[in-house]
Amino acid sequence: MIDAMLTAMSTPVSLSALKIDSGRRSLNSLEGDVEKLHHFQRLTWPQDLLVPLSTRYLRRMKLRVTAESLSATRRHPAPIRYGLVTLFCYARTQEITARLVELLLHIVRKMGVNAEKRVDEELLADFKRVTGKTGILLQMAEASLAPPKGQVDEVISPVVGEQTLRELVKEYRATGRFYREKVHTVRRGS
Repeated sequence: MIDAMLTAMSTPVSLSALKIDSGRRSLNSLEGDVEKLHHFQRLTWPQDLLVPLSTRYLRRMKLRVTAESLSATRRHPAPIRYGLVTLFCYARTQEITARLVELLLHIVRKMGVNAEKRVDEELLADFKRVTGKTGILLQMAEASLAPPKGQVDEVISPVVGEQTLRELVKEYRATGRFYREKVHTVRRGS
């Protein structure tokens, strides 16, 4: 009956394959867990009997089935065998679901870190810290308030210089709100 229950799924799978843990966090283990979860979700559970069971009890029954060989599981009387396999499958479903959530959070966190690294590398490539920034800003303010009230090119550019103004703009964009928005854009692209 165990074999019939497991082969009733669209693609046959052995109980041994469902017992195996996926291993370290990776995209392949994520895909393997999703495939196992699909197999378990095709089964019909007696929810009213399983929900009240404690997590500790379910874990114990899962470990019992995991430790037994398939032939040892088959030697149990039918009611015990079916009960053990049902408890195993139910506990394993909960375990795999929790692992998938953890893997998904790990992948999203990793995408965020990678996005920050990419933006940092991009901004550091063209980032040049402007020295004496407060002095330059003071000179610009004095030049703009001085008596010859003219155009920017005539008043501020001779005092500060166009290249220094460009570097101030680059420095501003490499920090603060602009930086956070850029990281967010790269993360969404991932």
